[in-house]
Amino acid sequence: KVQAAILSYGSFDIYKASLEGFETFKNPFWFLSRSKARGIFGNQYNSEKHANMYKALSPIYNIPKRENRILPPQLFIVGSKDNLTTPTSVKQYIKKLRSLNHKTEYWEYEGKNHAFLDSGSNFFLGSNFEEDAPQAIDMMIEFLDRVFEEE
Repeated sequence: KVQAAILSYGSFDIYKASLEGFETFKNPFWFLSRSKARGIFGNQYNSEKHANMYKALSPIYNIPKRENRILPPQLFIVGSKDNLTTPTSVKQYIKKLRSLNHKTEYWEYEGKNHAFLDSGSNFFLGSNFEEDAPQAIDMMIEFLDRVFEEE
């Protein structure tokens, strides 16, 4: 049984992201990976005509009511300057979780972009694990300590 969850760089609304160009050349990851843009389900499906498929993959549309299933306490970590997994998108997901009475905590890493927990350095995003990760890891450990003290 999962007793706690820590989420960073989450994609909580794949349906909305697809409508905004996630599966097209507008998504910089296709360029960076030297890949051709493609749909999650293949090019014969899209979010406009197959919304139900995209919503089935999107956690924000699939949160159970607490009386049906209790989710473990969750810590959400996001960089204040993250333009990929934005603080706004994380807060929207948390708001939905809290509306269904699930336990959540939120920590926004001031001044940090996406990928501050990725190993090594990311020149494109300006992150460096050795410099950026320790404060985030400390927050994760504190969260886990709180969760397991409550048991």
